[in-house]
Amino acid sequence: MTPISVCIKVLYFPWCDDFSRARSFSISHASHDRVLILDCDEVVKDIDFTGIQNAIEAYPYAIGQYKEARKFYLKAGISQCLRKGLPIYQSLLKMISHSYSTDLQNKENGETPMIPISLCMITKNESDKLDRCLAAVKDLPLEIIVVDTGSTDNSIEVARKYTKHVYHFDWISDFAAARNFSVSKATNDWILVLDTDEYVTSVDMEAIYKLIDENATGVGCLIRTSPDTVGSVTVDHVERLFNKKFYMYKRPIHEQVLPIDETLTAFCSFDIPLYVDHDGYFSSKEEMDLKAKRNLDILLASEHDYPDSYTYFQIGQSYYIMGDYENACKYFEKGLNFDLSPESEFVQLMIVHYGYSLLNTDRGEDAQLFLEQVYSYFDFLADFLMVIGTVYIRNEHYMKAALQFIKATQAEKFFTLGTNSFRAYYHLGAVYEMIGQPENALLFYEKCGAYDLAQERIKFLKESQK
Repeated sequence: MTPISVCIKVLYFPWCDDFSRARSFSISHASHDRVLILDCDEVVKDIDFTGIQNAIEAYPYAIGQYKEARKFYLKAGISQCLRKGLPIYQSLLKMISHSYSTDLQNKENGETPMIPISLCMITKNESDKLDRCLAAVKDLPLEIIVVDTGSTDNSIEVARKYTKHVYHFDWISDFAAARNFSVSKATNDWILVLDTDEYVTSVDMEAIYKLIDENATGVGCLIRTSPDTVGSVTVDHVERLFNKKFYMYKRPIHEQVLPIDETLTAFCSFDIPLYVDHDGYFSSKEEMDLKAKRNLDILLASEHDYPDSYTYFQIGQSYYIMGDYENACKYFEKGLNFDLSPESEFVQLMIVHYGYSLLNTDRGEDAQLFLEQVYSYFDFLADFLMVIGTVYIRNEHYMKAALQFIKATQAEKFFTLGTNSFRAYYHLGAVYEMIGQPENALLFYEKCGAYDLAQERIKFLKESQK
């Protein structure tokens, strides 16, 4: 039985001309998930708790709004209020509930209800990639929204092959504004976002529906694989599925899905079985530098509006991509000067890239000192173990380095593919070469499989033994 209790808590909220915040503050102190809202000028004349229980159990995700909820909330026996004779169900708040009504028949049959989802995209001058992206999702049960920000190629024509919902948005150097505009055109509450240079390789929609059902106010993360031009492949979890009633995009660049109500700072994220390949990093050095420079200009312009760790990380990251390691260090250091969570992926990346930036500015001793200080917080991450191992090599602590690479092969968490397997084994082989043990080096190189760098060393060492 759904918990319903009647109790009174008296709280204080400093008035800020915002009824929504005051309501949300009151809800944050509720013990149960279902919330009934009454105003001070409303009086309950009669109420049927059994009827309410039956309504909630039959339609567990329904919102108490007039048109959708009337058919069952009237049956619940909720009496009319005194104010204007309006029924109480008009005041039922949707906080921490779905914005759609569950199909009762599906629930009775044990089936997961199909939840309407809108795919929202922004694009500019990437018609080939747009075609590839949309072709991969055209058969999925998705409303497709495409917003063009000023293409001069045939992107608009390509988009219209797959959807009638194609719109124009004047570019204002603000990705969040463009994203939010695309979301505003969606007819569904649940939003899935893809970039033009991403394409779906695998998806389980039924499982996604179930996860949404279980995480009504959470944010879903797709799994993205991104190769680059130097042979590295990163795997990250990107927040892309959310309910527009609760969330929107914020920040003009490297935009984030954040609660609309800024008083709600904590929310849950969950992985969804939607896998995409991303080739946005598979570009020439010149193209990557141009993109990093564009991003950097927007970031620096917004630095004063968002003087926080995430902004400084992204500025440092732009300099890092451009090879300006001095400025990368400067901004990574600013970003690290906050109270940070080791569980945050951007914090983990900042630590790793700060270590490499220190190395690339010939500050090997500083890198070792810093990484050893934070070691206990990040030793679960293969990428971190790789960078500290590389630092130990630079500082000629070869056996310390070897221990880190061995530990990396046992790590479950990684960003760069191979840091917990063939890349770690390759570095172990390199260590044993450096200390004059080619036989042991060969053993580890052979564990690398088809990794090109390892194959080169194997060939060299075997020829040297002849």
